[in-house]
Amino acid sequence: MLALKSADVAFFAFLWRTLNPKIAEQSPRVPRG
Repeated sequence: MLALKSADVAFFAFLWRTLNPKIAEQSPRVPRG
């Protein structure tokens, strides 16, 4: 597995939520804001 830094994980999460707003909204487990 890839060893990701905390900054990389945060950036990936931000990028994912940005590119997939519908998925983020439909997923109750994903905190919005």
